[in-house]
Amino acid sequence: MYVEVYLEFPENMIGIVVLESVISYKDNGEIIKNYQELIDNTPFNNSGENNIRLEIKQYISSITGVSQDLIRIMN
Repeated sequence: MYVEVYLEFPENMIGIVVLESVISYKDNGEIIKNYQELIDNTPFNNSGENNIRLEIKQYISSITGVSQDLIRIMN
């Protein structure tokens, strides 16, 4: 099992990153779950002071129970 994450960088909100999609898959590529609730409520501050990708992986891992090593940020 793994999770793919796509990020969005809204032009009108400089320094903010939002989740565009978060979907978990079986190893054969079959979709397990689409985490739409994560997308609707989760802006991240990309101020440069933090590792935004690590912060996002930690957040998604805490919600999904999937190891951070199995979370792929695709963009």
